[in-house]
Amino acid sequence: MLRIRLLYFFSSQTLRKINLGRMAFFCLLFLSLNLNYAFAQLESDNHFSKLTPPANHGIFSQSCGDCHGETNSLVLNVRHENFSLPCASCHDGYHSSGITRNHVLTADNCDSCHITQQWDITFAQNESLDEFLNVNRSGTLRGAPKNISISAIGQGPNHIAATDNCLACHSTNAWVPITRMDHNEVLGTCQSCHNDTFALGKAVTHPPSSNQCGACHNSLAWTISAVIDHSQAMGECISCHNGSVASGKSTLHIPVSDMCGACHDANTWVPVLVVDHAEVIGTCVNCHNGKKAAGKPTSHIRTTQECGACHSTLAWHNIIAVDHNEVLGACADCHTKPAGHIATSNACEACHSTTTWPTIIAVPHAEVSGACFDCHNGTIAKAKGNTHVPTSNFCDTCHSTFAWTPVLTIDHTQTTGNCESCHNNIQALGKPSAHMLTTNRCINCHSNVAWAPALMVDHTEVTGSCSSCHNGSTARSKSVAHISTSDLCDSCHSTVGWSPALTVDHNQVFGACNNCHRRPGMHINTTEICESCHTINGWIPATTVDHNEVLGTCDSCHNLPAAHGVTTTACAACHVTTMWPLVALVDHTQVIQCAFCHPLPAGHDPVTQDCSACHTPAAW
Repeated sequence: MLRIRLLYFFSSQTLRKINLGRMAFFCLLFLSLNLNYAFAQLESDNHFSKLTPPANHGIFSQSCGDCHGETNSLVLNVRHENFSLPCASCHDGYHSSGITRNHVLTADNCDSCHITQQWDITFAQNESLDEFLNVNRSGTLRGAPKNISISAIGQGPNHIAATDNCLACHSTNAWVPITRMDHNEVLGTCQSCHNDTFALGKAVTHPPSSNQCGACHNSLAWTISAVIDHSQAMGECISCHNGSVASGKSTLHIPVSDMCGACHDANTWVPVLVVDHAEVIGTCVNCHNGKKAAGKPTSHIRTTQECGACHSTLAWHNIIAVDHNEVLGACADCHTKPAGHIATSNACEACHSTTTWPTIIAVPHAEVSGACFDCHNGTIAKAKGNTHVPTSNFCDTCHSTFAWTPVLTIDHTQTTGNCESCHNNIQALGKPSAHMLTTNRCINCHSNVAWAPALMVDHTEVTGSCSSCHNGSTARSKSVAHISTSDLCDSCHSTVGWSPALTVDHNQVFGACNNCHRRPGMHINTTEICESCHTINGWIPATTVDHNEVLGTCDSCHNLPAAHGVTTTACAACHVTTMWPLVALVDHTQVIQCAFCHPLPAGHDPVTQDCSACHTPAAW
């Protein structure tokens, strides 16, 4: 019973010191009872010293009494100094308790740290294991009384947060100072140690960053790893990426400020999804060239590369002001003329200025496609002056937009007034002094397409005589075949219908009638001296006949009157034309009937009227 109590006490004290817990305690108690039973069997045989240890007996010395009592098989005390073999030969967890589960991992023999006089160990501060063992092996135990177990000092309150794998940094030969550091065993942050108190902190030349050193550094190789957590960088990119600490901007990078974060994201550096153009120093085309970034679309109007002249990086598509100095194309490439604009070409810049568009200073009329009057109508632009000659509104038929005055060529088809309204020797040349006498209705003779020669003459406008023009110099005169007349042509001719001459003023005829006239077939036989019988004022009837001009016999024209005697028609035998009624001599040979004229004298024999039967006119 005493053995059981001592074993119970020893086991309970040991288990409590090494913190095995209740379960371990009951397991040892069960083992002790079994051993007690076994020794009880041996004592019953009363032959303890002569027994041969069983096959499963642990390594032992030659003297059983070193551990066992004489009268009881229960192991009361083990004299470990009699054992030369390693502790694990017996303390293997089967024959006796082995290394507990909360024991530090080690491959060394137990006596490297423990001594059998006092198994629990306690180190003084900054004391190495060897120093501790030397002290305890000398028999001078430090700390608690000899029979009370002592635990080892753990990590101090000022120790950095780390795992319990002390040997990763410490050496059992020289615990401090630490000559190597396995940072894989460090649980805290780098800054918890590297704070210039426990260990060196960040250098003053270190780029501004948080204290999360592991974001960029690796404890195996402290130099910057290939992957850097830029979310821990606190300064600007240029504070590190300056070409010295780290690679800076490429020479191919577009000109920008050093505010890299304005465009790049530290987690996904490329591609750049959002660009803060406020940081761009160069021109837009340095980047937007169709290679680095999208350039101008094909539908863009033709311009220079100065995009900022019209666009704003804050609102690219909302163009408020356009610097037309940068526009290379024509205005019409972008602009459409308003509905009320005059008809012109699309060369807007010919008249307008991009700086002062509404105020037109000069108009190159070569670009105007409409008529002058479309603009020069007194509303849009100045119209014709009050002193302008009457014309249509087709100004360009006379004027040139290159030199409006003087007028060098005039399209007279556009003049609406008469020639005199302009050709008055004031505004334009009038009739020359050598011009024949006419009215001022020039167009009646002249053509404004071809003024001279005058191919058609309206003689109603001629105020002078025909001969003043038709004199063989100014105009054709009478032909050589014309009858001899005066120059009063209009006495016979009409300017409306010159020939034939329907009415002839014979007062102007100089030649004989037969120069122009021919006797009709029924005319009596006469000479050609017509005017001997006829007058030009009253041609018919011929009231006076110059019988000297009559070539035929009298009877060719005259008939014997009823009271005339019976005679032949040879009137001239008795009559003369100069004194016809007075017959001075009668040629009785022409008398046929004497009685018609001569009555029978008184006392004549009664006879017939045929006087010629007896008488003859020659000798009556």
